[in-house]
Amino acid sequence: MISVIVPVYNVEKYLRQCVDSLIDQTYKDVEIILVDDGSKDGSGKICDEYAEKYDFIRVIHKENAGLGLARNTGMEAAKGGFVNFVDSDDYLKPDTLEKLVNALRENGADTCVGGYSRFFDGGEFTFSSAPEAACYTAKEFLPRQMGSLPDKKDSFRPSVWCSLYSMDIIRKHGVRFPSEREFIAEDMIFDIDYFRYSEKICTADTDGYCYRVNDNSLTQTYKSDRFEKSVYLFREILKRLDEYGWGDESILRAKRQYFVYLRKCLSEENVNRSGKTKKEAKQSMKRMCSDEFTVSCIDSYPVSRLDFPQKLFLRLVKRRAAGLLYILLEKTNKRGGKA
Repeated sequence: MISVIVPVYNVEKYLRQCVDSLIDQTYKDVEIILVDDGSKDGSGKICDEYAEKYDFIRVIHKENAGLGLARNTGMEAAKGGFVNFVDSDDYLKPDTLEKLVNALRENGADTCVGGYSRFFDGGEFTFSSAPEAACYTAKEFLPRQMGSLPDKKDSFRPSVWCSLYSMDIIRKHGVRFPSEREFIAEDMIFDIDYFRYSEKICTADTDGYCYRVNDNSLTQTYKSDRFEKSVYLFREILKRLDEYGWGDESILRAKRQYFVYLRKCLSEENVNRSGKTKKEAKQSMKRMCSDEFTVSCIDSYPVSRLDFPQKLFLRLVKRRAAGLLYILLEKTNKRGGKA
């Protein structure tokens, strides 16, 4: 049985589409656990309506504590052998769970990871990514979740979307999510802890997780402390990778992923996004470039192995060239590209 855990918070506009997509899965050995994380709109009532109608849907109402801790609450109540996580403003294509389960069975794996499709709130799909079906050991898989090598684009998506995790591993080793209020990418911390105990991971050729891009999501809104939280996150990631013996390659990959986060933080200082004056924005950007962690990551990284756009970006960061970075990121954002 698959336990599908759905943290719910103020999503009455999207919740029915999410839950209906889970009910309509072609794979039927499923329990759905809706964790109402102190919603202030009609989400809690909608959860209750579904639980009254379907005996395989359960609702847990709790005080608001955030996405990560809501997932933990769901895991504590889960009865299935495997767990799947779905955010309540997203949904699954009908055969998503079936494809994950089939890949899991065919490969005798303890974990299965699929892909996703990204769509705007209005319904237009803009991107899809399905991994090639394959099998990996944890030592092969986890480092690639941290990021790509300098001269490759070979990373796996660092999130828990469209995956099946073994509840045996989770229960035996007490694996839990930290709060996203502490770590802005709680998925990455969960995966580092979980894959310590995984023996065989398979990937499934599916893009069945439908990820909604909307202006109210945690990842889309401007956060004045996003840079500080990014540094805090990656300090912890590098610490755990070292302590758990994941190896130098995983640390190298994680540093490249930090540069991705750094770019996002710098891009968000754009006056149209941050509400700052251009002078204030450039001052913030210079502070990020001068940060001790940023400097140490660049100094210990083989920048010369990157392709030209990434190499240029890091060289401008190292020079603390806030004005040039502002222009570069403004142009690449308008084109939808990456520096």
